Amino acid sequence: MKNQNSMRKRFASLFLILAVTVTMCLGMPGISFAGDQLNPVDMKIIVDAKDPVTVKAYNASYTYNTYVSMRDMAKALSGTAKGFAMTFDEESGTMVIETGEAYTPVGGENEPGDGQVGNVSFQMAKMTIDGKSVKYYGYKAGADNDFYIKIVDFSLALDIDADYSAKNTLKINTAKGFVVDIDQLDQDGYFSFLHGTVLGNGDTGKILYSSKKGQQSGDCQHDEADDLSAGNGSDRCRKNLHG
Repeated sequence: MKNQNSMRKRFASLFLILAVTVTMCLGMPGISFAGDQLNPVDMKIIVDAKDPVTVKAYNASYTYNTYVSMRDMAKALSGTAKGFAMTFDEESGTMVIETGEAYTPVGGENEPGDGQVGNVSFQMAKMTIDGKSVKYYGYKAGADNDFYIKIVDFSLALDIDADYSAKNTLKINTAKGFVVDIDQLDQDGYFSFLHGTVLGNGDTGKILYSSKKGQQSGDCQHDEADDLSAGNGSDRCRKNLHG
């Protein structure tokens, strides 16, 4: 558990740096707001190559900025290595997540939505995961205290490997944990609109991606001055956070 928490912390640092980079370059906030145009969608979730199940979701303003129903995801992952229980503490108003525990359905999970936005509110959820308090923005919806969380936040929080295989289709491999494939992001043009981009590990200061020639991840020619934090010079670069 200690190693998993450490890995999650490193990934959190990575995404914080990436979010700040995008925000500085575009002048946009790093989160969605209540005024976003919500488009209800029924996502297909394929868990461990099995038949797809339906998970209700919202695309907020644009495709792939997707928030998924945590109750639907809990039911979809039931019986797998990434399964989790989800209950709501009425007294404290806290969602309680316990990994490795069985989920108890409340009814309606993995059923198609009605295509309506309904009564939703954008808020920071009060949530605990295995007793640890965490904070995530998302949409509270329905009378069953469901919470719609951004896919990347969900994957990071619960250490889940989730990838889009097609529009509104998500593949989950419960044998793997959350990982950032920087080479694939670069290949997909994720950084193409940015100039002078440097992406790094906030804990170690190591450069993971740089648009500057000679400093690409995996190119071990950069020196101490190119590290993100002073005194963290290295004679090697790492392609990902497991290196």
